[in-house]
Amino acid sequence: MNFDSEAEKPVSFVPMMDGSIKLGPIKGAKGREVMTRMLACDLHIPREEGALFTARSTLEGFEMRAEGPGVMGYLVDSEGLEASETDLEYFARPLLEHCPQIIIEGSHLVDRDIKVLCRTIIESDPDMPSGVSVTFWRSRIGAGIGVDHGL
Repeated sequence: MNFDSEAEKPVSFVPMMDGSIKLGPIKGAKGREVMTRMLACDLHIPREEGALFTARSTLEGFEMRAEGPGVMGYLVDSEGLEASETDLEYFARPLLEHCPQIIIEGSHLVDRDIKVLCRTIIESDPDMPSGVSVTFWRSRIGAGIGVDHGL
């Protein structure tokens, strides 16, 4: 097979980008409030030089996005590890007064041909001791593995 342009290549031939993340939109929250909560909880959107980052208010609420080198599909703590359930509960608790849930979704490469799809849902839950529930979903896709939800 000989393809003359990226547009002609089947999806399996198109290289995957480094990583992406979207936090929000968080209805009713101001950008400064979200950023202050992230700093107070020592949470970050990981990224390296060359990654694109945006933070903006929309009609649906405040959102943050990043894509490119070093971006993971989840927030990280000060040590660069995925944010824990406890960290996310603490971060989200005051923000959930404005909206029913906060969604963090994205993806990143773990190997040249394997991508991890990530989705984290944080929502108010009066049945939980913290008043907040955090649901993590991870799935691996890539050459020869189909979809693996067993992360």
